Amino acid sequence: MAEHKSKWRGTFIFLLTRVGVLYIVFVCAVYLITDKKMFQAAVRTRMLNDLMPHDYNLLVRASSAEMVKREDFTPFTNYYKKVVELLPNKIPAYGLLAFCQYYQGDVKNAVENYVKATILNPSFFWFYHNLSVIYFHRGNYQAAGDTCRKALLCEGNELFVGISNSLMFYSNIFSEDARYQGDFKRQFHDGYRDCLALMVEAACRLKHYDEALAVAMNAIEQRLDTNGYFLYKSGVASYQLGDYGNAAGFFKAYLDKNPDPIGREYLSRSTRQLALKKSAGIVPLDPETRPLLGPMDFIVDQIQLQPY
Repeated sequence: MAEHKSKWRGTFIFLLTRVGVLYIVFVCAVYLITDKKMFQAAVRTRMLNDLMPHDYNLLVRASSAEMVKREDFTPFTNYYKKVVELLPNKIPAYGLLAFCQYYQGDVKNAVENYVKATILNPSFFWFYHNLSVIYFHRGNYQAAGDTCRKALLCEGNELFVGISNSLMFYSNIFSEDARYQGDFKRQFHDGYRDCLALMVEAACRLKHYDEALAVAMNAIEQRLDTNGYFLYKSGVASYQLGDYGNAAGFFKAYLDKNPDPIGREYLSRSTRQLALKKSAGIVPLDPETRPLLGPMDFIVDQIQLQPY
């Protein structure tokens, strides 16, 4: 009996020892794996800190349509490429990489990275805004309009949360931007208006005047027409659609804001065409039906990407 108990005691001690050894091995393995991950994270952090640029004012100057040198963006593209490589879940890096690539002249990769950013975060307004600006400047007006529509579907509150959660990428830029100083709502308001203007101008250049008129009137109803652009374009679209009465009304309202000689000429033409149409009962086919071009027709070409 004593021998039997001794045998079981020995077996129990053996198993306990084996379990203890396995536990120690497991703990050491976990420690080594964790320690390795911590070491890798430290290496990544050190590498990114060494590459991080310092003059973020360059990005602000580019977004303000100031003249910048392409080669000045090289440190930024190198940095954001490395962020995307080491931290592929950091979505803002794709957008900022695309921004820098665009101003370096690498339009193809800029478009690809902005498209990738919209896929990773389909509710971030500025990715669509910037992509639509690129399309517009490249003459792809249909894509510009389509992308603006996607931008306008983005909710402002989601945008503010997204920016607030990514301040590690944006805080250095905000500190250099005297235009907004971190006022996300005012910046979003201006970007929203820019998207509407891009849609109107793209539609006009495609001669989709009914669409241009609808978007321009929507902007007027939202009280976004700070400089008379949407009144002017409503007049142009109405004129091209043969609605000379409404065209004259839009141009009169536009001239109250902006004494533009092109607007005055359009008003004069609208009045003459309306009189001819009433007297003859037909729309006259003469050179006056061709569009005029003034400063307002090129104001949208000045819209720039914003550093997102």
